[in-house]
Amino acid sequence: MFSFLLDNIEKLEWMNIALNEKLAQQSASAETSAQEIPGDPGPDGDNLEPSICMQILHRVFCSNFGHNHNGALFADQPTFKESQSNSSNRRTKKLEGLERINDLEGYLRSRPEISFMVLKTHICEDQRDVWGRHYLSRILCSCRACVQDDLKRENMMHQLFTEQLRIISPQLKRALRGLGRCRMDGFVTGLNGDPCMSAPYLFLYHHRTAIADTLQKTESEENDHLKLLMDWIDANYGKEYDEADELFKIGMVSQAHLSKLFKPNQVILKKKSNGTVVAYAAHWWPYWKNDELSVRAWSWKFDGFDLTRKRKQLTLTYDTHKNVAITDLEAFPI
Repeated sequence: MFSFLLDNIEKLEWMNIALNEKLAQQSASAETSAQEIPGDPGPDGDNLEPSICMQILHRVFCSNFGHNHNGALFADQPTFKESQSNSSNRRTKKLEGLERINDLEGYLRSRPEISFMVLKTHICEDQRDVWGRHYLSRILCSCRACVQDDLKRENMMHQLFTEQLRIISPQLKRALRGLGRCRMDGFVTGLNGDPCMSAPYLFLYHHRTAIADTLQKTESEENDHLKLLMDWIDANYGKEYDEADELFKIGMVSQAHLSKLFKPNQVILKKKSNGTVVAYAAHWWPYWKNDELSVRAWSWKFDGFDLTRKRKQLTLTYDTHKNVAITDLEAFPI
């Protein structure tokens, strides 16, 4: 009941933001229409608006200063090409694309049909070879230290290669804010305050049912954007989400799906060393820091006069490749 109350308070706040944005856009559209002179689109249909779409962009990370492409952004998937070093005649392989984007915001403004953008990251071959030689040269065993080192390495590589999803169209922003029972995970970027989430997109995982229900019950311009987004999510993350659901149904969790257990406004139980259990309310989405999952939470504290919120950073260490019972975790949702 407590989580339900927090969810609905936050949902009402988001619905209010979404309605204000919609009213502002309708007002702006009405002013624009009044200033425009109606005309015939012509035989070529020059005035027809393009259909909505999504865009995949690619960013390159590289520690080789001679390559001079660290952070470069491409509209096409980069491939390894042979290049010559500026300081010597030595030829190396360099990760490059054909269509480089120097101004991302300008690129997006020139393509208003883009509903959302997916940013994939790539590591240049030189740096990947260094990591590969370093870790392949180690003698791996099943002891606790080696298992923990291997998990740290996997988490580091995951963070480097994590893709991001940026919500661009105002219609999709309004639709997600109207449906959301909590704030979107990630950060805000760009001149228009576009929400940007990192894979595996926890907000979308926890709102799949609400989005599916909306698509079945109503028809609107926003639904076209929602359907485009969910079709892409289902094609790329549907199997992963279903796997997490099946594990949670039987009360188990794996390291790959640990972060999907938590969301804002949940009541979380934390086991203390003396055997007592303390309840907390999750304040924000979980995030990985090194080999630990952190969850920002709070609980009530009485100072002698009033009840105040006491902040708490809950951390969970997962040092096994095996599935474990959810209730065996240091902290878990009620």
